[in-house]
Amino acid sequence: MSRVAATGQLALGGSGGPDMRAGTQAALATPDRPGTVVVRTDGLTPWPDENPSCRIIAALIGTAAPRPRSWVEAVRMPTCTVISRYPESEGGQRRGCWFVAYRDDVAAAAVVPGSGEGYEFAARSSRSSSLRADVPTSQRAILTTSNSEWVRCSAYGNRTTLSSVLTAGVRPRPRAAVWLSAVGIALFGLVGASAPNHNTLRAPIPWLRLPVMSGTVSEVVTSAAIVLSCLGALGMISAHARGWRPNPRLLFATGALAVLLVADLTPVGSSDTASYAAYGRIAALGGDPYVTIPAQLGGAYAHLVSDAWQRTPSVYGPVATWWQAAAALLGDDRPWLTIWALMLANGAVFLGTGWLLLRTADDPVRAGLLWTANPLLIGVLVAGGHLDTLVACLAVCAIQVARRATRWHHDLLVGVLVGLACGVKISAALLGAGLAWPLVRAGAWWRTARLTCSAVLTLAVLYCAYGLHALAPLSAASHLVSTPSLWAAFDDVGVALLGHRGTETAIGLLWPVLMLTLAWTLYRRVPADVPAAVAVPFVLAFAWILAAPWSMPWYTALAFALAALFRERRLTGYLVVTFAVLALFHNSGGHGWTW
Repeated sequence: MSRVAATGQLALGGSGGPDMRAGTQAALATPDRPGTVVVRTDGLTPWPDENPSCRIIAALIGTAAPRPRSWVEAVRMPTCTVISRYPESEGGQRRGCWFVAYRDDVAAAAVVPGSGEGYEFAARSSRSSSLRADVPTSQRAILTTSNSEWVRCSAYGNRTTLSSVLTAGVRPRPRAAVWLSAVGIALFGLVGASAPNHNTLRAPIPWLRLPVMSGTVSEVVTSAAIVLSCLGALGMISAHARGWRPNPRLLFATGALAVLLVADLTPVGSSDTASYAAYGRIAALGGDPYVTIPAQLGGAYAHLVSDAWQRTPSVYGPVATWWQAAAALLGDDRPWLTIWALMLANGAVFLGTGWLLLRTADDPVRAGLLWTANPLLIGVLVAGGHLDTLVACLAVCAIQVARRATRWHHDLLVGVLVGLACGVKISAALLGAGLAWPLVRAGAWWRTARLTCSAVLTLAVLYCAYGLHALAPLSAASHLVSTPSLWAAFDDVGVALLGHRGTETAIGLLWPVLMLTLAWTLYRRVPADVPAAVAVPFVLAFAWILAAPWSMPWYTALAFALAALFRERRLTGYLVVTFAVLALFHNSGGHGWTW
């Protein structure tokens, strides 16, 4: 496999019957890995057993060519007849030649790419030795590799590009998806600007305010925003898989504008930011948020906390508590200012993560579509002000260090980053397990020990600031069951058969088994060339969302950040749909559901 820019650089060999799997594998093994591989074939070539992590387009010669596998995009080309060959030997290789085909008294010869114009086509009449420049496009033919006939083209007639031919039936049309995404984000912003309503906090941030929405209207608008954002995200991801390549920096800039908009509005879809502010206020006043509950705090802060969490101590780690306390120190006795500081800080971390993904992901465009310019993430994760953004940021940092680890202190740094992520939310332990498992399988016991010990030691140091009692709220929260979840139905039936405590025990034993089973199933769908340090944490994070008894839409932040690091289309679509379904069930702003 080599890059060519002129006819003389092209070397052809063989006499038909090529195995296109070898060419595909060689293309994907190059340092500048392609996003699209085009195969011109009669359809009889073998195909890879699994979908490679890139777009595959098959230009099928003739109407009788068999269709390739379902994940290969097929374009049928005119039937060609080889008429002659003109080999030119140079060092034992044929150079400066390609296949010639005959159609409607016109011979067309394909030559190598030239200076970004794609493949060029030269045409000449079979009755004349001179090249013709007036051959219409309809008479040109795409050439087959199923013959050993050659022609030397020393000059060019009419030209066309490979992309214009091969995308004739599969041209990406992202305009509708972009508009759906923009409208979805605008609707999220409209709900936030029309606070207080059923889908926002009780007290609005005092600027950019519109007339208050009624509960019914806000529910309809929020649901519409989720659906439109889901369709827009899926449409843009699909268009990218079919060849759409927007400027990654433009994606980042567009996403940054949307983040700036929603971060300056009242949080939408959840009251978690009110709980963050209350726990931060308790810590800022010298209290212990793992013992003191928002109801005991009282005042304006407690008024904003959802009724369901008024009597619950903090379930977040020490890093999250210090993050919340810093905002509360800024806000003092003004909860709206504390919440606004949390929203801005969350937006900054979101954009920082997006910039890191832009610089380190295999495909920066995909990374931008999945993270910075993802309307669902902006409308739910950022507009809701959720701490999961910080977990995702630390996870991306840990994985990038792990992928480049060459010295012992790199393993220690990975462990520290995992420990800090667990210090935000203990669920980040999935990240540590996902990074350790490939090392265990490889028999790298010392590396595994270094990573594990540094993570555990970091977490122990963090919790020393409050004591082991800070873990107690996690035990109580582990028995919660959310909807939609198969465990909700199991809980209803189990209480009648096993009692409340027996049902809790059964769910606690069964859901990790289901999660590991799903993780293994998902892992088998991840392309084989994805590094295990990325694939394993991703499938664990995704499986946890699907299998855990208590699952919220913003918990998918970790899975989205990891998915942005590699190329995989189908699992990404499932992740987007899962996010949207959960968001439709959990967007009430902490006021409960009216349906």
